[in-house]
Amino acid sequence: MKSPLKLSFLFSILLALFSCNDNNDLDETLLIENTIFLKKATTRFSNNNLHKIVEYFYSGNKLTRENLYNNEEELISVLTYTYDNNNRPIRVDGYDQNYNLTSYTLFDYNDNDEFIRYISFDESNMTAQKHDLTYNTSNTVTDNIYVGDYNIQIQNIGENNYIIDDNGNRTTLTTNNYSLTYTYDDKNGLFKNIASKNILNQAHLLNEIIHAGTNNNALSFEYNGNNITDHVDFIYTYNDTNYPISRTEESADFGTSLTTEYVYY
Repeated sequence: MKSPLKLSFLFSILLALFSCNDNNDLDETLLIENTIFLKKATTRFSNNNLHKIVEYFYSGNKLTRENLYNNEEELISVLTYTYDNNNRPIRVDGYDQNYNLTSYTLFDYNDNDEFIRYISFDESNMTAQKHDLTYNTSNTVTDNIYVGDYNIQIQNIGENNYIIDDNGNRTTLTTNNYSLTYTYDDKNGLFKNIASKNILNQAHLLNEIIHAGTNNNALSFEYNGNNITDHVDFIYTYNDTNYPISRTEESADFGTSLTTEYVYY
């Protein structure tokens, strides 16, 4: 595996290619009784230094807010999620530590209730990236990506193709420049119980871009492209209900890089 700096650079490449309202009421989490939801994920480097903390908040089974903290445990960003009456996400807002709007994403559905498009808007430069989704045979999805300003996005910059397994996990992602291949465990995924998890995961809003499972957890991924080949394994420990309580990233080349501990409501 890459060193922490190299791995962070790899994440940056991928996030670039895919690319909260200030409401204190969201600090109260209203959960469905006897259902497990992820509360907090704490990630550390192999020397045990803190990397980041993410806190999750819910209303019923809907993910409503994420708070991201840096290695000094300072709040650096917030995401808030808005849903329609069918529990489908219609908007996700991103804020900085001062609750200034930095980005937002809008979701579109067709008359058959299929998730067909999402558009992400960047407040810093007033640009937008549109993803048009086509559902093909054999559990495959084509994602055509366009960029432009806030009014129109017509410049095509590439196409992503996904293969989804029967459990809703992404097993392969192929782009114009690279490919990712995943394997999964048969345990419970971190976000297994939330509403519209497959929609949020398709929009790269769950599990980070590398960890692309919804009902299960990624055991490994292999990256090929941009003159880089990397294979990363994820080693888990589970609680007595088969939810992960820790995950460690490992590779034969670089050893252990990051360990994440999970706490549930």
